[in-house]
Amino acid sequence: MTHSTIYTIGGTVQAGSGYYVERQADGELLDLCQQGEFTCILASRQVGKSSLIIRTANELKKQDLAMPVIIDLQEIGTSSEEEWYLGFLLRLAERLHLKTDLFEWWEKNELLGITDRFTRFFSQVLLPQMTKKIVIFIDEIDTTLALNYTDDFFIAIRYFYNERANNSEFKRLSFVLVGVATPGELIKDRRRTPFNIGHNVELTDFTSEEAHLLALGLALGEKTDEVFRLLLEWTGGHPYLTQRLCVLVRDRLKDNFESGKSLIGDQIKVLVEEEFFGEKSYHDIHLQWIEDMFKKRFRNSFAIFQVYRQILRGDDVVDQEQSEVKAYLKIIGVVKRQGKNLIVRNKIYQKFFDETWIKSLENPYDERIQLWDLSKQLDQSKLLLFDDYKDGDRWYRQTGSKMDLTEVEAAFFEASREFNQFLEECLAYQINNESKQIIVRRVVDWTNGNSILNTKIFEVIKKFPKSIQTEVLEQWVDDLIAKNLRESPSCIFKDVFSDISKKLLLFEDIAIDSFQLLLTYSDILDENSYDCNLPDSPDPYKDILQEINLVIKSGDRLKVANKIYAEMFNRTWIEQHLKSPFLRPYGKQFVKWLSSKGKDRNSLLRGKMLKEAEM
Repeated sequence: MTHSTIYTIGGTVQAGSGYYVERQADGELLDLCQQGEFTCILASRQVGKSSLIIRTANELKKQDLAMPVIIDLQEIGTSSEEEWYLGFLLRLAERLHLKTDLFEWWEKNELLGITDRFTRFFSQVLLPQMTKKIVIFIDEIDTTLALNYTDDFFIAIRYFYNERANNSEFKRLSFVLVGVATPGELIKDRRRTPFNIGHNVELTDFTSEEAHLLALGLALGEKTDEVFRLLLEWTGGHPYLTQRLCVLVRDRLKDNFESGKSLIGDQIKVLVEEEFFGEKSYHDIHLQWIEDMFKKRFRNSFAIFQVYRQILRGDDVVDQEQSEVKAYLKIIGVVKRQGKNLIVRNKIYQKFFDETWIKSLENPYDERIQLWDLSKQLDQSKLLLFDDYKDGDRWYRQTGSKMDLTEVEAAFFEASREFNQFLEECLAYQINNESKQIIVRRVVDWTNGNSILNTKIFEVIKKFPKSIQTEVLEQWVDDLIAKNLRESPSCIFKDVFSDISKKLLLFEDIAIDSFQLLLTYSDILDENSYDCNLPDSPDPYKDILQEINLVIKSGDRLKVANKIYAEMFNRTWIEQHLKSPFLRPYGKQFVKWLSSKGKDRNSLLRGKMLKEAEM
């Protein structure tokens, strides 16, 4: 191999005939594939994922350990759901030389759903025709993130894994998923179990020992080792950055080194600054991809910048597998784990993605936008109002429009504009901003910003044509809302009350017990809630109450979403429905026992009623 072909900058090593640097991941992946284990290689761009699976597939075939198949999802594109699944199976059938006519088999089973046909193809066609172990490498799985029908694809892969317990034939089938995605992103529907199977193979950066042959391409004689060491100080062993910097040094500094014009370290520093921190950096595809990932794919950009800033400062930021933000920072490649903490991945990243860079991309309203979005974009108290809105609108037009804002950010400013316009219409009779702000603050104190409740209240306020004295405004709002709460069922909140009541008492999922749902809500109303972030204690009732917006998170606890809901669905309302024989025949006794805090033994069930309750 000549020095000119030793490096690979972009694409696979095999395609460019470059030198392949073997890492710990090589032996680990080969062993897992040989054992038939399901595996994930989830890492950032340009770190050698595709080269690794090509090398592993070649080794499996060479040693006759298994029949490998590589499918690059970019080949299939973003077609319709049926075309996508069919395209996947077509490539699988062609590369395994299956005898069955795929299109004929597919049409024959057209009465079945697409995912059902997909899984049956493996059990009825692929496994019966193959005698060896089959390892299916699926590359570029992040292309599925833009598709709205691939949740079932990953659920099907999990089914193949679980089916091993029932059908030993499936032990011959394994998958290796490869791409730039976190496990939590693969199944987008939060109501379904996240993708949680398989071994994770970590692609670490090159050590000096692993990459020593790359130094030979520099061809600098006795200075080679020193130059290569200095290069690694900048790149941290990042596969792409290391090889790119090697090429730059070889092509642009070799003559300077040989003439001894200046210190080697100084020359490399100047080269790095010109290439990565000067005008060229604005056109650097690698750095710009990371910048785009900071802003565009992860919904909560505020949290991303907040955690990254802590890591950049050198704070002790512990790596946590369950943290979506930390997983995302690792998957875009800007940080890595060192011991138990996260650190910036290399010196180039540390200098390019610095505090100045963060400030240039940060939206000053990011925290408010995050809170608004977390409320399902219902909490209008987080929107910009009055003078804040004028300042925000000015920033949005002058600066934000040049920052390539996300859809959520743009929606936030549009929602702020619409809400301010609505408030101006409803409060037109109030002659000063102070009065308007008092009314809005008092309404929000009742609604906690709930947009549906806000609209109903302000529509009523709009009907009062005269200005009200500032000193009595708060009491006036309180009386107006209290009056409507008393006038049930003809009050302005009647449709909201009816909708939530139905969801509580007539939940459509038969696996959900409305009686238990009310008890869970009762605990929250009485401020007896529990830590809502505990991963080991999933509670569907807690999730449902949040889904219907009756309760919300407040720190690590749950609370009733607003004062109006607390008044509507109060202790009296709960006890009335717990007593209902529709939910439990012993409801009255239970409520009486509950009210005594479990001390009233006379309310306990006995005889026939106890037997009926146990049935």
